[in-house]
Amino acid sequence: MIRRVGPYSTLITPQAGSLFHAVFQFNLRKLLIHGARAALPSLSKSATPLGTWLRGLLARAHTNVAVVALANKLARVAWAVLRSRQIFEMKTAG
Repeated sequence: MIRRVGPYSTLITPQAGSLFHAVFQFNLRKLLIHGARAALPSLSKSATPLGTWLRGLLARAHTNVAVVALANKLARVAWAVLRSRQIFEMKTAG
């Protein structure tokens, strides 16, 4: 999912070269993974459906796998919010 967000983003113009496109996708992927790595400790302790999912994932998979899975989930949430043009509300997102 992380790799597919870039082409649909309005930040990339049709005139942009493929090198710029590749660099943008790499940077977006890197930022999502760094953000997920920073958020993982607090989110895994939270009493939310996301926290429960993360604790279960951490029990059966390596931390780096959980970080990439969380980044993928965050990318999907961000994409859904951008696509629907609605404000994200945690209460309805479960």
